[in-house]
Amino acid sequence: FMMIGLSAALGIMIMVNQFGLFMVLAGITLMASIALSIVIMAIILMLGRDYGFLSFYALGILILLSAPMFPIEMFPGPVQAVSSVMPYTYVFESIRMFIGTGSVQMVVLLKGFAVSLAYLIASIPIFSWAFQQARKRGTLVRMM
Repeated sequence: FMMIGLSAALGIMIMVNQFGLFMVLAGITLMASIALSIVIMAIILMLGRDYGFLSFYALGILILLSAPMFPIEMFPGPVQAVSSVMPYTYVFESIRMFIGTGSVQMVVLLKGFAVSLAYLIASIPIFSWAFQQARKRGTLVRMM
């Protein structure tokens, strides 16, 4: 209980002291989460309601590939390439950087914003296409 209390207190102190950074990271995370939700919904539309479990597994895999506990440099080369285009990678990197040094490099935040924005922009036509395909095949009606 003491660790939970200490973590909450430190989290609140960081949030109060660096509210702007907190809001930027929250915004990047929200944008990435919306984009990934749209893509996962498009996949479910294409495959059918029985594949709803993919939403849980896909999110877990995406977070794992985003290196939440350690820098992406610890991954093998090909996995580093994949990790560098994961939207949460730069959020985790920013948090690690802030905890370690007390500051965050602007380039890391900009990379996170750019990757999340790219995911969001790409997710909309993907969902639109999946929606049209599901409607044409009649699977949209069977989703209920």
